[in-house]
Amino acid sequence: MPTFADAAERVWNQMRKGWRDQRHARDWLSSLTRFAFPHLAPISATCRWARSPASM
Repeated sequence: MPTFADAAERVWNQMRKGWRDQRHARDWLSSLTRFAFPHLAPISATCRWARSPASM
């Protein structure tokens, strides 16, 4: 089961080639690493509230 960090890195790898400036790709992952991963990285990306913010 993928974690939030696994899923985010997978999305980043798919999206980064489409961004015009590679700085945006670097900054997007850097922001997640700095702010979100410390809190969300170990959480399963398939847990119910991760899929539906309204259910939080």
